[in-house]
Formats: sequence, structure tokens, C-alpha cells
Amino acid sequence: MKAGDFASLFPKGVFIVPEWLLIDSLEEAHTKAQPPSLELIPDTTQAVHSLDDLIPGDWVYFTNFKEYEEKHPHGAFAGENALYLGGDLYRGFGVRAMTYSDMNQFLIERYNEGLKQGIKGSREKSRETLDGEVPGILKTGVRRIAENEAVKQRLR
Repeated sequence: MKAGDFASLFPKGVFIVPEWLLIDSLEEAHTKAQPPSLELIPDTTQAVHSLDDLIPGDWVYFTNFKEYEEKHPHGAFAGENALYLGGDLYRGFGVRAMTYSDMNQFLIERYNEGLKQGIKGSREKSRETLDGEVPGILKTGVRRIAENEAVKQRLR
């Protein structure tokens, strides 16, 4: 990529906002089709079947235990969106860069915060994650910016 290419790809600039934070009414928000980021970062479910298939720049979603939202109704860690940096490092929103194992341990600790009963000590089996355990990266939660045609053209 040459100097200035990023600016030409994003002429209006870039800012980060959670996709659930919409100006429209909540009722209207639930009827919208796909989140806007899917245009920029397409779903890569066909290309990613294991942790070994991840490449730096992949956007992943670490899911926490299913009961998280029940135990923490207003909690922020039902999961964690993160960027795969390569070398087994992931960087989430408001979460420092950490290894896959450390991110999963972080989510277990967030699950257990404030609980006196039902504390989880380790990961559990899951059919929904890349490595078959939860917390972990959802199979359907991997997106690859390099799959965006406009970005591909610029990278060639």
C-alpha cells in the first residue's frame, strides 16, 4: 500500500462506534439488515475452520459462556470483538493485546466477577467455536478485511 492509499479508501475519514449504538429508534434498528461493518469486513466462515486459518488483520469475536447475560444483565463481556495481530496475539476494545489463552481466561474472570455460586473454573465444550471450547472464537464470528474487493485492489 502506498502513502495516501488509506485516505483514498476512506475519503470521509474513519471513526469507531459500536454497531448497536444507532441514532435511529431501537424498533427501527432491529429491522435493519446487516451491520455496516459487513460491507467493509466480510464474513469469512468458508475460509476459517480453525485457529490456524486466522491471518493478521482478521476480525474475530470471542464468545463468553451462554449464561453470562443471565448472570450479568448489564455486563459488557458477553464476548469480545478483537483484531488478530498474528503471533497468537489479539487486541480487543478496551482490552490490552493478549494471547488466545489469556483472552479466554479474561472472559472467564469477567463471568465470575461478583458471583458467589455458579462460578466457572475452566473452559467448556462447544460446537460453536473454532477450537470446540467456550470461551472461544465463534466460527461465525470471523471477518477478513482482505476479502473486501476495494481493499484487495489496493493491496495488489
